[in-house]
Amino acid sequence: MRKTSIYINKYINIMENRKPNGYWNYERCKKEALKYNSRNELKKECDRAYRVIIKNKWQDSLFSHMKKLNYWEYESCKEEALKYETKNELRYNKVSVYNMIYKNKWYELFNHMISKVKPRGYWTYEKCKKEALKYKTKNELRKNNSSVYTYIHKNKWYELFEHMEIIGNKYRRLVYAYEFREDNHCYVGLTGNSKRRYLQHTNIEKTSPVFKHMDKTGLKPICILKSDYIDIKKSIVLEEDIVEEYKNNGWNILNKAKTGGVGGGIRKWTYEKCKEMALICKTKSEFIKMSGSAYNSSRKNKWLNSICKHMRTINPDGFWGIKENCKNLSLNCKNRTEFKKKSNLGYESSRSNKWLDEFFPKKSSLQVLP
Repeated sequence: MRKTSIYINKYINIMENRKPNGYWNYERCKKEALKYNSRNELKKECDRAYRVIIKNKWQDSLFSHMKKLNYWEYESCKEEALKYETKNELRYNKVSVYNMIYKNKWYELFNHMISKVKPRGYWTYEKCKKEALKYKTKNELRKNNSSVYTYIHKNKWYELFEHMEIIGNKYRRLVYAYEFREDNHCYVGLTGNSKRRYLQHTNIEKTSPVFKHMDKTGLKPICILKSDYIDIKKSIVLEEDIVEEYKNNGWNILNKAKTGGVGGGIRKWTYEKCKEMALICKTKSEFIKMSGSAYNSSRKNKWLNSICKHMRTINPDGFWGIKENCKNLSLNCKNRTEFKKKSNLGYESSRSNKWLDEFFPKKSSLQVLP
């Protein structure tokens, strides 16, 4: 009923504003055309007058004051180019200006723009040091600025990694032990990330022998790192030796499985385990950093809305309903897939409002000049 009433009201408005046959003569068309600076404006605001002008071939006289459809000359291109900080922004927003600049070789109109590609020799020792100090781990630096990571290794500036937290990988593990000194129980294991493994043992993984013993006795263990991150084969041998040493000293071993397992956390992320991990985190970004596998399982199973309710909401309600906010995010994305990964809400809003073609024009329609 509501839609029907909208259509009826729209029809009534059209009929009320409709002009009688013969109304749009030359003088009335001229008066109407003078209100607008371009043909598109006239067509949009008064389509009937526009069609009458075209039909009677009055364009030369009634459109003479308007801007030509292809009016991108040097000054107008310069004025438009100054609105953007990068070539990509200009290309996605005004591809006609971008093409015109290249066609006429007006490259100086790009001089004010920021180039994401650094010139050869840009990454000096001091600049690499400044960039490296922004990150806590090598992996974080490699993901965010692979150029700096490569330059540091190429020039053997390894001291620029000294402030970073050392973590292992599938080839390097450290050996750790949890000691319950009050009742002489202990657990020995391997891990590639001691902080994450501590959280799993004490807060998340309820099947862990450490968690079960804490729950049963009310005691808290002391975590002791028995090695640095070493080759995985050496760490397996060392773990067996340390377990034997504890046994010989009269400790009760909590390990149920045979030693030599390389760790790696929870194999299957159930809803409850994902929720427990999420509750430790304040934001989704923190959730991803803490456990990417738990976050991905939650996203895949559509649990995020349920288990992330407590997390801090950065954007207010209706934020992604504003075109400018969606556009600003799209400028930092290479394609629609990256846009969706960064903000599913922003992507869905842009898709439903039909903004995606504007933010990410199809290649066939761009026709970008070399």
